[in-house]
Amino acid sequence: MDAYPVWFGPEVHPLFGWLHAPPRATAGAVLCLPIGDESFPAYRAYLRLAEQLRELEVAVLRFDYTGTGDSAGGIGDVRSVDDWITDVATASAYVRSFGVADVTLVGLRAGALLAEHAALRSGASGLVLWDPSESGRHLLRELRLLGATGATAPREGRTESDDAVETPGLVLPPALAASFSSLVAGAAGVGAPIRSLVLVRPERPLRPGARARLDRLEPAWGSAVEMPRFFDVDTWEPFLSEPSLDQIVAWFDDRRSTLGGIPAAVIAPPEHGDAAVVLAPPGSAAVVERAVTIGESSLFGILTEPAQHQDAPSTALLLNTGLDRHIGPSRLWVELAREWASAGARVLRIDMSGTGDSPARPGQPREVTYPAGAVDDVIAAASYLAPDEPATALLVGTCSGGYHAVEAGAVLRSRAVWVVNPAVPPASKMPEMMGPGGTRPAPRRAARRLSPWLAVLAANGRAVELAHRLVPNVIWSLLDRVGLYAHAARAFRPLVATGATLYVRCGKEESAKFMARGYSEIRRLERSGRFTFEVDDQLDHTLLDDRSRRRVAELLGTLMHQGAMRSPPDRPAREVSDVAPLVAREPARS
Repeated sequence: MDAYPVWFGPEVHPLFGWLHAPPRATAGAVLCLPIGDESFPAYRAYLRLAEQLRELEVAVLRFDYTGTGDSAGGIGDVRSVDDWITDVATASAYVRSFGVADVTLVGLRAGALLAEHAALRSGASGLVLWDPSESGRHLLRELRLLGATGATAPREGRTESDDAVETPGLVLPPALAASFSSLVAGAAGVGAPIRSLVLVRPERPLRPGARARLDRLEPAWGSAVEMPRFFDVDTWEPFLSEPSLDQIVAWFDDRRSTLGGIPAAVIAPPEHGDAAVVLAPPGSAAVVERAVTIGESSLFGILTEPAQHQDAPSTALLLNTGLDRHIGPSRLWVELAREWASAGARVLRIDMSGTGDSPARPGQPREVTYPAGAVDDVIAAASYLAPDEPATALLVGTCSGGYHAVEAGAVLRSRAVWVVNPAVPPASKMPEMMGPGGTRPAPRRAARRLSPWLAVLAANGRAVELAHRLVPNVIWSLLDRVGLYAHAARAFRPLVATGATLYVRCGKEESAKFMARGYSEIRRLERSGRFTFEVDDQLDHTLLDDRSRRRVAELLGTLMHQGAMRSPPDRPAREVSDVAPLVAREPARS
């Protein structure tokens, strides 16, 4: 696949995207993401769609709006929804700059509203509206209802402005929320009807008014199937709406027959598109971000650093969570990376193998929460970030990323590891720990290993519930000592034994997994002076609600400013040659 990471658009707030470029392009497409947490499954689907459209000689641009994803700015920099509509037009102009005359806008959910309203301004030749909402107001109401019963449910002490709108993974400021609410499907006024495709959920058809407005486009109509399952991502069995993707690809393929008279554009790799100034605070050094490829497995990462380097800057490595990409929960990693870089640090955020924009390792599947080479991925990234002494790179992760930080930190003999709500799985959940040909890429010492008979019982949810309710903690402790049962708290032991400083912050429910049967282990580790375990009753696991995200941002920012990244080691770090080959800096390519 020929895909290139690019920054484009205005210098003040450059936009980030991926250009999937065939050698010769007969058409172009701009893929417009949904907003908030819905952008997570859409990102995966758009990657698949871009790969398929490229085979049809379509130059495809996936990109993030201002204040979202990897693009510059914060959500507070978006004055109104018109800024995002302008971003779509800017993305379309960027594709046209390669000589592509025919450009189609593709939008999913909120992205469909933005694409339709940008069509006239961008001179779009086609529109694909995938599961469009009838209006911005309708969509925000739906997202708020979903959030109110899930991760972002209102909680006591919430300080959010009444006029702001919080959805899972995103808070829209009042002006942005009001202007987005004003968008209405089919009311954009695209001029003459343009070639269009509209995919609607069979179980939730558009109301007659919205259907009539969209009929003015004279579109082809199709079905957006199994969308609830598509958006409710299963960590172990991720789902894509393949029939929806097939309809979109078939529509583009059919469209090729109408473009015979349009000359193909020759697409050359974009120059100087993999780096940009993303932050230029008054009175402080500018912050630059660069897309990079790391190691033999070609991990994708974004390096954030001050424009003027210090002699010995602090370094931090932020690990992706689950199947999500490198921006972190609710875009937390992007904001922390830029804040820390403005204070002089070099920060790298990465996608593990087979996740986000990183390819899978040979012989391994994509989209695996605990990939076989994850530990080696972290080691390679730390070696890239701090080639002389990778152990000095601070490792930070949440959920599965927290587990990977603990595992890799023990191998690297890292100075410091910070994790939030780490998910320590039993080894039975990770058959993919074995690499190609049955090799084990790196030792897994934090994974909980169960005896065969306990593994059978653990597969029965009812049996697990009864065991946790009826068996005293002292029995669990004895089982742990004789090797029949490993409680979650044991995962921290190998890392702390190396002399690393380990900080763990958990929500109330998450902490019970470690404290209920591992209380004595937690207290023993704390007595070492290198382990801190804190419980935050107001912290949710996903960090999708704004209060949890802000609390974690403040916590990690405080630790960073206290100099925790710069604490001297109390034991020698492992030699670089023992853990990973050195990796040279190079621009990212897929």
